[in-house]
Amino acid sequence: MRRLFLIVLIFVACISAYAQQGMPLKIGAELDGKMKKVDPGTGYNSPTGAGIIGMFAELHISDYFSGKVSVGLNNTYYSDSYTGQGISGEKARPKASSEVKQSFRVSLEPRYYFFSTERSKKTNVFASIPVSFESAPFHRSGYDTRPELMILPSLGFRYDFAKHFGIEVSGGLGWARYLKQYTNIVKIQEMTYGINAGIRYTF
Repeated sequence: MRRLFLIVLIFVACISAYAQQGMPLKIGAELDGKMKKVDPGTGYNSPTGAGIIGMFAELHISDYFSGKVSVGLNNTYYSDSYTGQGISGEKARPKASSEVKQSFRVSLEPRYYFFSTERSKKTNVFASIPVSFESAPFHRSGYDTRPELMILPSLGFRYDFAKHFGIEVSGGLGWARYLKQYTNIVKIQEMTYGINAGIRYTF
């Protein structure tokens, strides 16, 4: 975890240095809703939803390319269904439970905008390859969810509806590696997916 914080600090320092050379740097806060695949090593159902609140910095290297780093807090909703034991003489009946778990998330994301960000300042379409890390939940309860590293090539749409406010929608299919192995049976890497929609405020 300390290494991740150090990487983020170095990255922010680097983009700040570039910004001082005249490259536009945007810093702000964002609130996202996300649908994602659940760790297959748990008994939770897929997909699941998460609310993410955090900060971001995006450095525009040119009219078409940028690099974005974001750090945030995940509030992920998990649900599971299982067969409960019925009273003697009764059939087993399905039961369900749910809970919300919090975790840390950091993401590094190179982006390519299909239209010049200088000429198309309000609406744009982009392709990106976000590399993100999600920690295990801070408070363990229920099933044990593993930390995961994801590479998720995505397509997205951005619309800035006011001077400081904008929305983004994106989705992708990629690869996940889970950083803990329970048994030889449970996969430690597999294909994954994600769909994001959120609002951001730029300072």
